[in-house]
Amino acid sequence: MENIEKALIKAGRTAGEILRKNSFSYGKLEWKKLDDPVTAMDKSTEHLIKKILRKEAPGNFLGEEYGFEDNKLDLTYIIDPIDGTKSFILRDFLSAVSIGVEENGKIKGGLVYDFMKDIMYVGYKGTNYILFDGNKYEFKDKHDLSKPRIICNKTNGLKERLEEEGFSVNDLTGSLALNLTEIAAGNKDGAITGEIGKGAIWDIAGAYYFLKNKGFVTLDFYGNEFNHKEPNKGFIILRQEITDKVLKIIDEYKT
Repeated sequence: MENIEKALIKAGRTAGEILRKNSFSYGKLEWKKLDDPVTAMDKSTEHLIKKILRKEAPGNFLGEEYGFEDNKLDLTYIIDPIDGTKSFILRDFLSAVSIGVEENGKIKGGLVYDFMKDIMYVGYKGTNYILFDGNKYEFKDKHDLSKPRIICNKTNGLKERLEEEGFSVNDLTGSLALNLTEIAAGNKDGAITGEIGKGAIWDIAGAYYFLKNKGFVTLDFYGNEFNHKEPNKGFIILRQEITDKVLKIIDEYKT
């Protein structure tokens, strides 16, 4: 277990340092499809992450840029070298390196690295902690603000309904993995998106471990248990104590 955590930290930190140094010179920009950019840094950092993990704690690889590499092992790393590429290109830097650890089909660990702030979230088989400036910090149970905080995509009318019921609601922007990990770390209380057809396994895998390990309710937008392998059905991520109230609001909104 310790070897895998160390390998995740080394891979994430090495990739993040390179991304930070090249944040204003990311190289050639291409488009995989409409509104889905990829930079030279996406490709090179995925190669680098795989190289480090292959040496430190071998496994299979499923990456956003280069697909699946089957090494006939039980462990699979699910890699998004720059989660929030559009934010990276725009230079508002709500971006992260995201790596999920899957064993026999189950998410067992994750790393999400906010490389511009040098805040790294790490966990594997029961651990959750934050690395910053050479120090280690625990996740909080919840934030210290009075209003429950939810991030939400621009679903017509839902944001307003939540605000009417006393929630503080912000737009869901930038790295999905980073947004969801910050929820698990105690900074926010939930996230909702009704965008169907968007999202891929590497967008969610790094953060999903933290959410489940911290006991958050994880549903798709239809109300079924969220499946990290099919993340394109929207999602409802909530702290247990606000779940009933928020689900009632969503049900009223849907009708």
